[in-house]
Amino acid sequence: MDVPPEDHVGNQETQPLLDEGIGMYSEDMDRDNEPEYITEYGDGTESAQRAQRPNGATVLCRVCDVPVSLEGRNQQHVVKCHSCDEATPIRPAPPGKKYVRCQRDPGTAIRAPTGSCRVKCNHCNEIFLFNTLTNALANCPHCKKYSTVGNFARRRALLFFVLAATVAVLAVILTMLTNASTFNKIYMVPILIGLYGCALYTAYKSFNYYTCRKSEIIGPVRKEKMVCVLGIEGSANKIGVGIIRDGEVLSNPRATFHAPPGEGFRPTETAQHHRQQIVRLVGEAIREAKIEDPEKEIDGIAYTKGPGMGAPLQVGAIVARTLSLTWKKPIIPVNHCVGHIEMGRLITGADNPVVLYVSGGNTQVISYTNKRYRIFGETIDIAVGNCLDRFARVLKLPNAPSPGYNIEQLAKNGKKLMELPYTVKGMDVSLSGILSLIEKKAPKLIETGEFTPEDLCFSLQETVFAMLIEITERAMAHTASRELLIVGGVGCNLRLQEMAAAMCAERNAHLFATDERFCIDNGAMIARAGELMLASGMKFDLRKTTITQRYRTDQVHVEWRD
Repeated sequence: MDVPPEDHVGNQETQPLLDEGIGMYSEDMDRDNEPEYITEYGDGTESAQRAQRPNGATVLCRVCDVPVSLEGRNQQHVVKCHSCDEATPIRPAPPGKKYVRCQRDPGTAIRAPTGSCRVKCNHCNEIFLFNTLTNALANCPHCKKYSTVGNFARRRALLFFVLAATVAVLAVILTMLTNASTFNKIYMVPILIGLYGCALYTAYKSFNYYTCRKSEIIGPVRKEKMVCVLGIEGSANKIGVGIIRDGEVLSNPRATFHAPPGEGFRPTETAQHHRQQIVRLVGEAIREAKIEDPEKEIDGIAYTKGPGMGAPLQVGAIVARTLSLTWKKPIIPVNHCVGHIEMGRLITGADNPVVLYVSGGNTQVISYTNKRYRIFGETIDIAVGNCLDRFARVLKLPNAPSPGYNIEQLAKNGKKLMELPYTVKGMDVSLSGILSLIEKKAPKLIETGEFTPEDLCFSLQETVFAMLIEITERAMAHTASRELLIVGGVGCNLRLQEMAAAMCAERNAHLFATDERFCIDNGAMIARAGELMLASGMKFDLRKTTITQRYRTDQVHVEWRD
C-alpha cells in the first residue's frame, strides 16, 4: 500500500548512500595525508602498506554522535560505534552495497532520538532506522513504500472507523429529522453532502490503515547497558588477556614463549611460561583499560576452550574459573577459531565474508550460514603455519618474532622458483608431502648452490599460498560472496594478502585483513566472542567449562548472528 505523505506520516527515515565528498573525519585528521591502506598492494612501500591512521583520528557516529576511534581499522568502508552498535560510512559504498545515514540531512550526522530502532521493510526486506515513538507510518528509504511498525496502523484504522461511523450516523439523523421546508433551504444541502463525504473519506482511510503491511523491528539502536568482558587466550605459545567494552578494545597485552632456534615449543614448557605471565597480564590489562573495580565493571569472563595444546589451555581455563568465582561473574568458553573470525569482523567491518583462517594449528575456508560457521575446505594433514614453522627449523631460523615472519622476509629476496607438489584435493589441501620433500632436499640444494635459502622460502610460500587462494576463490564463487576476510597468524603475511587482493580484484570483491595486533592470537578476540555470546543470552554451567584440544569451528552454535 502506498500512503501519500501527510502531516501524520513521519520522515524519520534515512537517506540512502553516503554522498561522495562528505567530510566524515574529525578536524584533527588530514585526509590529504592519509596513509596507504593495508589492502592497496602494489602502491607504496611495505611500511606504507602497514601504516595506520594518525593516533587519535576519530569519526562521529552517524546515529549517536559519539566519537569512534579509527585506530587499526585500515580497510573498512564503515566503522562500528561501540555505544550504539551502528555502522558509520567513512567512504563511498563498494559495488553492490549501499549505506544509509540517519535522519533527513545527508550532509551531517544527526543524533537518533530515543526510541529509534532498526526496522526490516516488509516490501523489500532492507533494514533502515525508524523512531517507533512517533505516531507515523515508516517510509523505507530504499523502496520508498510505507509500512507500519508495531500496532500503530491498527490503532489508527480503529480511530478512523469510529470517526467514520460517528459522522455517518450524524448525517443520517440530520437527514431524517430535516422536514421538507427545512431541507429546501439551500444551506442544508452542502452540509449533508459534506457529512456524507467526510464519512466516506474516513472509512477509506480506515481501510487503508487496516490493510497496511507490518514491518519487523530488528532491535533498538541503543543498548540499555554496555557489556564489558575480559578474555584469556592461551591455546599455543602466546598468552594474552584482553578487555572489550561494547566492541571497543580497552586493553590487549600478551606474552610469547620463544623456543630455541631449530626447536618447536613443547606443551609443558609453554604452560610453565603461561603460568608465570598470566597474573601480570591480567593486572596489566585491567590497568590499561582503566578499570578501578573489576567486580563491578566487568560483566563476564571468557576463555579459550579449544582447539589448542592441552597444558597451555588449562592455564587459561583455571584462571578464568578463578576470576569468575572471585568476582561472581558468568564464565564463557570460546572457540579459538570463532574468536579470530569475530575479531576480524569487528576490526574490519566485514559483513558476511568468506573467511580464510590460516594459523599454526588451523587452515580452513569458512562461510556463515544458518547459525553455523561452515567449513568449505581445510587441510587434511598439517596447518600452513606449522608447515612454514617446521621448514624454518630446517633453515635454523630464529623463533623471534615468529618463524613464519622470518620466512616471509627471506622469501622477498628469492628469485628462483623450485617446482613443488601442488596438492589440492577438491576443496581441501595437503601440505605434509610438500614439507617432507623440501625438508629432505633443502640441505643438499643449499650446499650445492642450486638454490639459496631465500629461493626455497620463496618457492614454498608461492606454492602453498596459491593452493589456499584457489580453494578460497571456489568458496567465494559457490557462495556468491564479494567479501574475503583473512584471519589467523599467517594472515599477517603480506604476500598472502597480496595474492588474495589480486584474486578479489578479478572477482570485483573486497579483501579485509588486520595487522599483527589482531591477526596473531590475543585475548581481545576471545573477549569479543565472549561479549557476543553473553549479549545473546548464552549461559554456561561452571562445571562444564572445560577444555578440549579438538573443537571444530562448525561445532559452535552461533546464537548471536541472524
